[in-house]
Amino acid sequence: MKLLSFAVPCYNSAAYMKKCIESLLKGGDDVEIIIVDDGSTDETSMEVLEKIETDRRLPVPILIIRQPNSGVSAARNTGIREAKAPLILVLDGDDGLAPSFIEETGKLLEENPSMAAASSWLHTFGVLEALVRPLGGTAKDFLSRNCCPASHILRREAWEGCGGYDETMR
Repeated sequence: MKLLSFAVPCYNSAAYMKKCIESLLKGGDDVEIIIVDDGSTDETSMEVLEKIETDRRLPVPILIIRQPNSGVSAARNTGIREAKAPLILVLDGDDGLAPSFIEETGKLLEENPSMAAASSWLHTFGVLEALVRPLGGTAKDFLSRNCCPASHILRREAWEGCGGYDETMR
């Protein structure tokens, strides 16, 4: 069994997908990557995904699932359902990881068995250049506000326990 699965929802993400996958390939050999194309309509995005799917030189397995556009929550759920590992890294197709993210965030979960998910600060680029410092906290803290960026590592059992992402939130 793989130790870590990457669930990567994407929609018309051609401009970012290559860098996203490159950042994941630095995560080690005992991983799998699941990309969920959420109904991309952009020809370039579909070509990029086709190239990834047929590239036999990639060091880890990459599964691409295509589904009708259902929103990011449904795409995340699809990727996580397909994942084999007990830990799932959720990363949107237009995001990338710092080289130490997997090791440091995974270590938090390893050292704290009661922790359901772990993330970090977020550096945005493009339209908004900023450093976002989420507050984190307990489940109670998440009831009134989002305390974690979309990029995080979570325990499969926590995802199963809450029924996955709410697919009405598109």
